[in-house]
Amino acid sequence: MPVRLPRPGTARAVVFVATSAYAAGAATVMAVGTASVTSYARVSTPFAAASLVPGLSLLTAGQVLRRPPLARAQLPLLLLGVVWLAPLWAGWQGDTPVRSLLHAPGEGPALLRVIALAVPPFAVGALVHLAVAARPVRHGRALTVAAHASAGAVGASLLLFHDPYLDPHCWRVCAAGPTVLHADPGLTRAVQAASAVFIVAVGLLLALAVAADAAASRGVRHSQRSYVLIPVAVAGLAEAAYAATLLAHRAEDPARQPFAALFVARAAALTLVVLGLGWWAVRQRRRRIAVARLAAGLGAAPPPGSLRAALADALGDARLEVLYRLPESDGYVDATGAPARPAADRERVVTAIHRGGEPIAVVVHHRADAHDRQLEQQIGSAARLAIDNERLRASLLARLAQLRSARARIVETGDEARRRLERDLHDGAQQWLLAVTYELRLAHNAAAAAGDPRAPELADAVEEALAVLAELRETAHGIFPVVLHEAGLEPALWTLADRASVPVQIEAVPPERLPHAVERAVYAVVGAAVDAAQRHRAPFVEVRVERDEPNVVVHLQGVTLDPYDRVADRVGALGGWIENTQDGTRVGFPCD
Repeated sequence: MPVRLPRPGTARAVVFVATSAYAAGAATVMAVGTASVTSYARVSTPFAAASLVPGLSLLTAGQVLRRPPLARAQLPLLLLGVVWLAPLWAGWQGDTPVRSLLHAPGEGPALLRVIALAVPPFAVGALVHLAVAARPVRHGRALTVAAHASAGAVGASLLLFHDPYLDPHCWRVCAAGPTVLHADPGLTRAVQAASAVFIVAVGLLLALAVAADAAASRGVRHSQRSYVLIPVAVAGLAEAAYAATLLAHRAEDPARQPFAALFVARAAALTLVVLGLGWWAVRQRRRRIAVARLAAGLGAAPPPGSLRAALADALGDARLEVLYRLPESDGYVDATGAPARPAADRERVVTAIHRGGEPIAVVVHHRADAHDRQLEQQIGSAARLAIDNERLRASLLARLAQLRSARARIVETGDEARRRLERDLHDGAQQWLLAVTYELRLAHNAAAAAGDPRAPELADAVEEALAVLAELRETAHGIFPVVLHEAGLEPALWTLADRASVPVQIEAVPPERLPHAVERAVYAVVGAAVDAAQRHRAPFVEVRVERDEPNVVVHLQGVTLDPYDRVADRVGALGGWIENTQDGTRVGFPCD
């Protein structure tokens, strides 16, 4: 026959009734106490408040915080509340409104009081559990189980082998323990010492882990978990200090230092844990409201990049990324159209946004938001219009980037072809023509020495060969300027100025070498300006090349360029621009 599990509503009701009865009983036991000091609540009224308020707050928080990801903290909160109120049950002295037949007048049931003595070791396990709930880590469940199992082993050992009647330092419960199988004071002391060492080690490790997590998350506006982790670390250190003090002074005295101060510190730390969880809950609610209102805030036609900024602000994650899936491929691009790959790591997760069963975008955000399914749904529904708009824009930008890349490859291929042609002319036809010229000179010199009448014709042939050689060199230089590749931009520009038929003044050129594509583009722009000056008979051309990070800007005075000229293709291939002014032209190139 299948086993029927209780419904969630029924289970919550049972837990609520049980915790409420436990808290009310602890408050009643504290209120009817006698003059004897069997708990810190009997020291003074402030200590009574410190004995009750943290426990009630923890139990209340465990009942109220039900929405993910805070729901993971319910069990450790309830356990911490039970642990904190357990000493009140252990110190039960005085008559209660309902008399029991199971215990002597003036004190609580011995079985209940001894069990309450075995509960405190679970405090450090509950703190580890709460830390893992606030900051999920790898093997977090194993760490939690190990901490609870260790506390359970200590508690079981105390129930079976610790007889309070034989303990010379007892002050809460000094009656014979009804659960003791074999009273062994030596074993009891060893277990208590091992438990104290374990609590000190766990408390210190917990504080170190929280500090390391805070250092790793520096610069990320995702501090919600710190509201819980820091108080948990403080509570762990307080428990460690309390355990270390018990190792040094086995006789605990609530009215003496440092026990009184440590009790106040432990109570304050647990209260801060509740306050931190409450503030985290408030931040989570504000974030959900912000994401739910995202569509209204963006408007019908959001500006480019506004979706990422709005989501980053709503989720409190400055490193958030929104990547859009290209409809024609499985690739992703960002809002600028640049290719991107959604990658998850220890801190970041990828949340897909679907429409009609197909992924249209992904949000790369902090791992702390990955456990709120309602938040993921709100991102998809509220930002649907903005995602469609930015996805279309990103797709167009990606195509534009591809077109610009294709233009750059075409220009690069053309430059390489011209360079090969110039090298072929230099190493082939130019060398052959130079050899022919040398042979003609030898023939002319021999004919002139012998008085041959053909010497003048040979002289004319030499002159014509030299003219052809000069024209071939000029043609090869025009095809591809070798000096630009070998010496750099400034010598190439001065060579161009020397060859020009109009005055060309080079005012400034960056001394460092620029990328080859940028140098060739600057040289082409200045060459086009010189050609335009020669065609329009301009009196001069002034050139100034400057670095204006992250760009290189060419200032031309005395001439203007046609934005639709052939040089505009080279400028556009690099993502540059041409701007005509009153006295000349400005041409810019990205140079990053």
